[in-house]
Amino acid sequence: EDYDCAEEALTLHAKLFSSGTAQSTGELALSLTGHLIQHFQSTATYHSMVTAGIDTAQRNTRCILRRFMLLSMFQHDIPSFWIRCPARFMTMPIQQTIQLLSLPGITGDAMRPIHYLSLYDHRALWFRKWT
Repeated sequence: EDYDCAEEALTLHAKLFSSGTAQSTGELALSLTGHLIQHFQSTATYHSMVTAGIDTAQRNTRCILRRFMLLSMFQHDIPSFWIRCPARFMTMPIQQTIQLLSLPGITGDAMRPIHYLSLYDHRALWFRKWT
């Protein structure tokens, strides 16, 4: 993976997320969750082990953590879009987020998406806002 390109893409996602419309925010969420789903379904990608902890010195780990930080921000803000836009703009991002969080680990000890997300929102406040 080209980490410089990935960092630039994450910066662009963050800027668009903070200044975009409901439709563009939904598209950004789809892009982000789609990439994370591919990452966690890939057997070629190194997956951190729960027992080993998270090595933030690795560039790959920092990049994944930034992606989950953006995802967490989106999840906290999505209820405000439900009021202002048609449901069709938010249905796919919501379904894809649920798909991402329900992915099993590659092995029993592998970090799953829910583990990474819990680093940013360990009380799952986003879920309380959704219900």
